[in-house]
Amino acid sequence: MRTKEMIQIEAESEYLYRKACELYHGEDYERSMETLEEAVRLSPNFSSALCVMGHCKEKQGADEQALDLYTRAIEVDPYHSKAWYYKGQILTRLGKAEDGKKHIEKAIALSFGR
Repeated sequence: MRTKEMIQIEAESEYLYRKACELYHGEDYERSMETLEEAVRLSPNFSSALCVMGHCKEKQGADEQALDLYTRAIEVDPYHSKAWYYKGQILTRLGKAEDGKKHIEKAIALSFGR
């Protein structure tokens, strides 16, 4: 678990992430995904990019792949509250309400410092 280790993000990855977010908001999920994959290739611990990749997969109807991406985001940054929340939403939608609730509660705890 990463507690004190700083996660380093390459400048090029940050640029690609921002570009991918624009593509995502323009509903071009395929190109957004390609751009995010490059950002993560350059910075494998870029949890926010992994999280948006999860959003793209959700929009494409690939909940299991989205779940895997949210899990990866949590693995590289256990304090990424949004990844915990979105993972909880998918788990609930997939009929795993108890697990989903636990993940959402974790997200809330991280967001509000409890």
